[in-house]
Amino acid sequence: MRCSRAMVAWLDRAEAFGIRPELIGDLHEAVALGRSSRWLCGQLLALAGVTAAAWVRERLHTPCGIRCAVLGVGLLAMTVVPTAQLLQAWLVVYYLAGMLSLFAHMAAAESQLTQGVADE
Repeated sequence: MRCSRAMVAWLDRAEAFGIRPELIGDLHEAVALGRSSRWLCGQLLALAGVTAAAWVRERLHTPCGIRCAVLGVGLLAMTVVPTAQLLQAWLVVYYLAGMLSLFAHMAAAESQLTQGVADE
């Protein structure tokens, strides 16, 4: 199945949304090799998600804004990915973030402890 003209038109306008021209060129090459509209739509949605996450990271520094952005990405992902896979991915991210937070807390406590001993 070939790509429709509408999907190629979306691809042509992708640079205006902050998607790098190199990636757009790669997608144009894949379309020329016969990739389907569905494949291109998935690629464009993924690139839009990455671009939106970068935009949020640069502009929103409040916890509420970050929560809203994560909720929006999650809702968008629910439309593309099966629910079971989405929950598995969320649990992996949740546990990894928890472990990193715990290790950072332990390192900070250790650093405060050694700093307190050095001050005496």
